[in-house]
Amino acid sequence: AGCSAKKPWATMGSTAALALLFGCGLLRVQIVVDPLSLWLPDASTSAVHAARVRMLTGRPDARFLQVLVEPGGTGAAAPLPLRDGLLASLSVHEALSAVPPGRSAVTLAGAPTSSGVWSPLELWLYDRRRLLADPDPAATLAR
Repeated sequence: AGCSAKKPWATMGSTAALALLFGCGLLRVQIVVDPLSLWLPDASTSAVHAARVRMLTGRPDARFLQVLVEPGGTGAAAPLPLRDGLLASLSVHEALSAVPPGRSAVTLAGAPTSSGVWSPLELWLYDRRRLLADPDPAATLAR
């Protein structure tokens, strides 16, 4: 404490020099918005495969969205009957499909085969009438 009181200009100068020295790392800060590139090494198998898929298809990397459908209300959650759960999932899919492109990170194409969406709902072609007409959705899923 005695040294800094005797030489205030030297203390302020050395403090400023240290702050500039430590701040030099901020000159190379890069903002990365792709979470995969943050956590995967460039030469990892996943990164190599993703680059190959981008090259072959011209599409961006796949992003996965997992939706857990639970019954509403309070109390202990009981499992939904299969058909009700599939219909609730179809409602979520329809809501996401209705989002205009560019308005959300979740963008789905119109046709299930070109959208990149993999879901059990593909078995009914994302059609509510087909799902309701299926006498045994569990048997359809088991095929």
